Amino acid sequence: MPLDHEPLEIISIKETEVRPQRISKNASWNHAMNLLAHAAEKYLIGIDGSIKVEEITYKPGVRNPFSRNHESKAWHYVASNDAAVIVLPQRGSGYNFAQPVCRYLASNGISAYELEAPLRKDNLPEGIESVLNIEYDLLSLKEFFRNAVTDARGIADIATEEKIGILGISIGAIFSSVVYGIDDRFTSACLVMGGGNLPYLLKHSPRKLVRHLYSCLGDLREEDVSDIEPCNLAAPHKAGNLLIVSAAHDKSIPAHSRNALWEAWGRPEQYLLGDGHFSIIRKVPKLLPKILEHYERTLK
Repeated sequence: MPLDHEPLEIISIKETEVRPQRISKNASWNHAMNLLAHAAEKYLIGIDGSIKVEEITYKPGVRNPFSRNHESKAWHYVASNDAAVIVLPQRGSGYNFAQPVCRYLASNGISAYELEAPLRKDNLPEGIESVLNIEYDLLSLKEFFRNAVTDARGIADIATEEKIGILGISIGAIFSSVVYGIDDRFTSACLVMGGGNLPYLLKHSPRKLVRHLYSCLGDLREEDVSDIEPCNLAAPHKAGNLLIVSAAHDKSIPAHSRNALWEAWGRPEQYLLGDGHFSIIRKVPKLLPKILEHYERTLK
């Protein structure tokens, strides 16, 4: 089975500082933007800057075929032994929404684990500068899925908290949907800008990586990806503890894909914002309390 679980090999756990965001390629501008972002997070959202953070370095149970060093990291934002949320980020650079989500939850008494973004630039194979320079096939796509799903389940293996939830953003939401569907240790979930029906998504999303995947894989049949399709792995009996966050004008995740995942989960609670895939960042001060309210109801 492609999604059989494999444990992680922990290399080290050490206390660390909150990492700066990669907002700009210019070092001086990036530093200034990070100062501004942290000030906004503190005074507008109420994020505590003194949260204890632990950096976990591990070897995944499933090796991503495109990883340079076969190591990954996660960051544990420590708040409580009662409940924690494992957060799977979006892919790519820029402002990483997963970090303020984790810090906000921890500021409000729910621990969080931030996983490393998949296919990050500094861990691509030697000589490869972009994910768009990699040639993918169906097997490597499935291994990529299995790697991400195994990482989340492996962090749950080592989590010290009593109750575990999961949250995913963009591609992280697709992985999180699968994890929540197949692993009953996760008792709550929030999927932010995710989707299902992978053949349709690959064919119709305008995102550069998705267009590249489609150029490599072509038209996929439903049976080609049936073992990793999030719609097939949904568990509607868990829908009462699921929140789906969608953007009404999201072009990266077409409406058909968003609706397919929502339908597969039995039409759970949906929080629809009138924004696009990237402009949703403007709604962070409104969105984070909604996410916190969900986990306080379903985890605490």
